[in-house]
Amino acid sequence: MRIILFFDWDIPTQGDVDQWPHLSGVYLPEVDAEIGLLIACDVPTIFDPLEVKHSQNGGPYASQTSMGWVVNSPLGRYHKGPCTTSFFIKADPEFHQMVKDFYDSGFSESIADDKPEMSQEELRFLRELERTVVMRDGHYEMALPLKDREAPVPNNKPQAEQRALWLKRKLRRNKDLYSDYKCFMADIIEKGYARKVPADLQESSSVKWYIPHHGIYHPHKPGKLRVVFDCSAKYQGKSLDDLLLNGK
Repeated sequence: MRIILFFDWDIPTQGDVDQWPHLSGVYLPEVDAEIGLLIACDVPTIFDPLEVKHSQNGGPYASQTSMGWVVNSPLGRYHKGPCTTSFFIKADPEFHQMVKDFYDSGFSESIADDKPEMSQEELRFLRELERTVVMRDGHYEMALPLKDREAPVPNNKPQAEQRALWLKRKLRRNKDLYSDYKCFMADIIEKGYARKVPADLQESSSVKWYIPHHGIYHPHKPGKLRVVFDCSAKYQGKSLDDLLLNGK
């Protein structure tokens, strides 16, 4: 349920109103909720009085509108707070829906299904997945979903070799890192997650991309190493991430 409020200065309570006998019948509900919609004087029909309780003995006057009671003028000696100019409240889910439908009518996307739609790139990724996926030795395999199989791909072997040289020096200096790295790589090879590329495939393939890698220790698990395969490493302005379709 959406709460709709309008007020200036201070908000009178039912207790304030009850101090004035001439305001008998004026009801101001107490609602503990956030403001859903502020309505100002640019909506004059909201303030058209349906019933008026005139001021008496220097007290406030009240008028009933289509949205509820409006109390105006100071609450006098019975009220210790600042001056109240106007206030009304209405908890009306039907009115909230009416306002929402009015504003949504100008924006077709507002009334569309909230379910996010897939982009054209994501649809292409799914089609490529369906076209190339196979089950081999208990594992699913699919071709790399390249954005453009005809576009030239730079051979980043020099970059991968340089990164491998830096890693080799680091492993030589740190025996514990070397041991953990060796265990990690042996594990993914044993599980079939990685394997040596046959020499004939290396020579025949026209598109090659070498993935540099490095190790990261878990900050909360001493000795727990994870090898990161750096698909975002750029070579001649391109990375493997740049070449592949986004399949999020």
